[in-house]
Amino acid sequence: MYRIYRELELNRRIKLRKRMKRDKPDELAVPDAPNEVWSMDFMADRLGDGRQFSLLNVLDDFNREGLGIEIDFSLPAERVVRALNQIIEWRGALGTICFDKGPEYISGTLMEWAENKGITLSYIQPGKPQQNAYVERYNRTVRHEWLDLYIFESIEAVQQIATEWLWSYNHERPNMGNGRMTRGLSTRIIATEPNSNRALLRGHSVFLRPADVHRGGQIRHQVSQLTCVTAVLRHPQLPKNRFCQPSPTKRC
Repeated sequence: MYRIYRELELNRRIKLRKRMKRDKPDELAVPDAPNEVWSMDFMADRLGDGRQFSLLNVLDDFNREGLGIEIDFSLPAERVVRALNQIIEWRGALGTICFDKGPEYISGTLMEWAENKGITLSYIQPGKPQQNAYVERYNRTVRHEWLDLYIFESIEAVQQIATEWLWSYNHERPNMGNGRMTRGLSTRIIATEPNSNRALLRGHSVFLRPADVHRGGQIRHQVSQLTCVTAVLRHPQLPKNRFCQPSPTKRC
């Protein structure tokens, strides 16, 4: 038996595979103020009749505030530029935009627009979406909370749901990373107090309990209103126009 074992060369020593050493990814940098770094990314879905449409998500990396969701059957570079100009009108100028090397992002139209505006275009490395993790995480929230919950019959229905959800996401949902304040409110406080930081922001909502944040919609809505009222009382000079996102039902 052993002779056959050796003739078949089964007695050779098995070489162990060497483990590949993977580089530890760099931690995501958090901007110090709003409008320093925005992130953009595309998503895709289909209507009930099978027609495909695209979504362009724009996010502020400072507090992950959603700045806009552009939706249509086709979103070329010209539409991307138009959407960014509309956001800049109410949000203000920005410093850097981070995205992947999609065909809409590497076009001459977008590069010329960024050069004229003095905006830096930052591209992530191919095959490394984790370098743009803020907007990737936001994409998952968009898909799980409303995009996959409906069978849309028209592009107008998608736009209506997206507008209402985005307003609620920014102005009615407490954010644990901002001391349980809404994203829109934390941005306005930073605009009023440029020297404030996240530790200071937590001081404005210290009265909120974690249990209140995780309960049902009615209590969550009351917590959001309570946060807004308290912040306005402590900051009576909050601006009404800067960093104020247009509401789907009322204007700022």
